[in-house]
Amino acid sequence: ISSLEKAFVNGKIDSFDTLEKISILKNERLSFQLVFLNDGENAVTLRPVLGFSGKLADFATVRQIMNVPSLCPYTGSHDDNFLYTEPSLCPDILYPVDPYGRIVAGRGNLGAVWIEIDLRNAENINSSLSGPLTLTLTENGKILSENTLEIEIIDAEIPEQTLICTDWFHCDSLAHQYGCTVWSERHW
Repeated sequence: ISSLEKAFVNGKIDSFDTLEKISILKNERLSFQLVFLNDGENAVTLRPVLGFSGKLADFATVRQIMNVPSLCPYTGSHDDNFLYTEPSLCPDILYPVDPYGRIVAGRGNLGAVWIEIDLRNAENINSSLSGPLTLTLTENGKILSENTLEIEIIDAEIPEQTLICTDWFHCDSLAHQYGCTVWSERHW
């Protein structure tokens, strides 16, 4: 699924649009997610292994998306753009998978992994590397899931960033908050 989606533990796996094809510039970083559901009856937690195959497999990095508690998602009133308004577990932390590619799949919970294809420092990248990237989840040698994403490499580069970002800190707002004169001894 798209990297812009949020897969909550109580979500429905069929509520997401499948990502089948995507493009990337030859000096870009591409991110997407693989969503999974452990619907096994006996396993409390599966430790499936996620593997890759395809021309871009060596450029792939996987992180498990771990959930964090959100006990007070808003205060006061809210608009209709909140993803949730009740206390819940929310996908947030990108956690490295172990060296064997195993991920945690709790029974009955929707989970996700964050997959990144990073071509920014790669050499000799061109459109000939375009093609399918296959993601395979296995448990004890048994294939649980196999998904393929068609990745097109566009033979162009993102120009070097020229935008200067300055994070301003308005000191006068602190002076106003604490009722003192800007640049006074108390302000410092």
